[in-house]
This record gives sequence, C-alpha cells and structure tokens, in this order.
Amino acid sequence: MIKQARIFLFGCMLTFGAVVRAQSDSDYQRRPVGLKLTSEATRVCLGSFVPLRLKMKNQTDNEVQISKLDIWRFFTFEHLDADGSKYSIGYGLTPGRIEDEIRLRNEIFLLKPGATQETDFRFPLVDLRYFSTPSKYTLRSCYKEIGMSNIVSFETYDCSSK
Repeated sequence: MIKQARIFLFGCMLTFGAVVRAQSDSDYQRRPVGLKLTSEATRVCLGSFVPLRLKMKNQTDNEVQISKLDIWRFFTFEHLDADGSKYSIGYGLTPGRIEDEIRLRNEIFLLKPGATQETDFRFPLVDLRYFSTPSKYTLRSCYKEIGMSNIVSFETYDCSSK
C-alpha cells in the first residue's frame, strides 16, 4: 500500500511539474507527438462549451498509434477565483456511455512520421466545481505521456445576466 502511494505521489509530482513548468514552442517540438491547440472563442457562456481544434504531428521516425479515445481525454487547466487565488487542475473526460468508450478505445489510427492529423472538440463547461462563476482560464490538452499542447486562454461569463 505504501509503495503504491509513493508511486502515485511521484506520478502526481511529475504531472504537476509538467503543468507549472514554463512553456515554449521548443518544449512541444521535443515530444514524440506535437500538439497545437487552438480555439476561436475567447469568451464563452457558463454551462456551454469551448470549441477546440487540435493538430497532432508525429515528430518521430516511426509510426505512432493514436487512440481516438485518448485524443480528447486528458486536460490541465488553471483558473483564477474571485479572490485572485490561482488553481491548477488535471481533468479527465470520458464518453457518457460504456458502448462509446469501448468503440473509441478500439478505434486506432496510425500517424506516419511527419504526418499531421486535425480534430475538433467541444470542451464542456458543465462541472460546477470549476465552471460555476465567471472566471479566466487557461487550458491545455495532453495525449498520454507523449504529447502536451500549448495553452489556450478563455473567459467565462454569465449569459443570463445581460
């Protein structure tokens, strides 16, 4: 049990270190899969979604297997509370139904060396623990341990109080 706790703690420390480390374009170039995250929306309504586009590039000399389930599964984001406190959160998403998760887990494509693949996603802002009041956010996407995107920024606001 203690060994498992240490491994978990070490994994969390590595993940946290990757999140808070200063980012630069060269950081993404060194990863096996380069991820470029973009969004046309800088302000979105609470309870809606952030439209995202992810461009994945194989930066190795070998084919890389990409699981459709894991493309939009892991995120990290930071937000500022009303009192100015800043929070960093690791966030995982899963499909709503078991059937969808099984289907997506089995949908794998090969990304050839130097090849790119683009995909779109609507990041849901429905978890009230984090998206209940207007705030400013930064968001990045992670693909397993082999790819971490740049950061995009957005702000939420209450559309019902116009």
